[in-house]
Amino acid sequence: MATASDADATMQQALDQFRARMGAASRQFIQDRVAEIEARGIATEQEKILRMADRCNLEALDTDDQRLAEIPAPVESASPLLSMDGVYPTRLYTDEARQIYLDTLQEVFQRQAEEWAAAEGEDPPGPIPRCDELGRFLRYAQGVIDPDFRRSGVAPFEVGLYVMSKPEDMVLAEDLESSEQRERYHERISMIAGPDCDMEVRAGLGMGEAYVGHYPKLYSAYLYCRQRPDDGEDEDVLDEDEDVPDAPNIQEWGWRVVFMEFGGDAYCGQVLYGRKPRFDSIPEFLDWYASWPDYLDARGILSLRRRAIHCEIDCESD
Repeated sequence: MATASDADATMQQALDQFRARMGAASRQFIQDRVAEIEARGIATEQEKILRMADRCNLEALDTDDQRLAEIPAPVESASPLLSMDGVYPTRLYTDEARQIYLDTLQEVFQRQAEEWAAAEGEDPPGPIPRCDELGRFLRYAQGVIDPDFRRSGVAPFEVGLYVMSKPEDMVLAEDLESSEQRERYHERISMIAGPDCDMEVRAGLGMGEAYVGHYPKLYSAYLYCRQRPDDGEDEDVLDEDEDVPDAPNIQEWGWRVVFMEFGGDAYCGQVLYGRKPRFDSIPEFLDWYASWPDYLDARGILSLRRRAIHCEIDCESD
């Protein structure tokens, strides 16, 4: 049986591997776009940099006294808060700080579960397990983000942003420090997204959101959930989904990372990067989150670019 020390080592290794893979993929994507622009024979460096900023959504990129060949170094200096490797350093530096945070979440989650059950006329759910895995993650990082230079609209996973007001909704909270805030969840903003309809959720914490242009695309969450027991309904949907990879233990209650698409088909289920975007563990999620280059070719990159600028024809003919 794995010990707490083993679990900590697994989390650190998963983050180290994620950091290496995401950093390499981000830099390669930038370098590939540099090569594409150089191949077009554009006359001036300023025009090249402007084209690069547009293709990789880099509005902060300085066009003065800059050479395209020097990228990605200027990209990193233009966005100092956006690490190429996608890892935000932890802000909870001590075991005590992390335990206080987890204790606070535990109060919120237990109240969530009881309130949601009462609202549905169900029996009390019993104790909600502590999300100890999230505490292990917080030892090494506050969150992870895909720099997403390709404009896919994939959400970050960052601890401390949201609490959920009901299973199909998540809301923004200023913080969770005072009893009044834990009681009322001030400054609520609906995220207008929910997990697939085959999921049961008892408690949860929203982690991030991402937009394509001005429109929301994906949300991430950390949920205490499971797949609903099969009651024989929706057999056609089940048959279509049986070959799509999913969390191995999805039918058991547990804390999971889940991604949800704004406007997605919750009935048919979401598929992203070759699988259903719900994960039994944070290391499993990290492995998937850095895998996007395996599912994106030149046609896919062009499709994302066109969608980001609302272009339905060949916008690259110039």
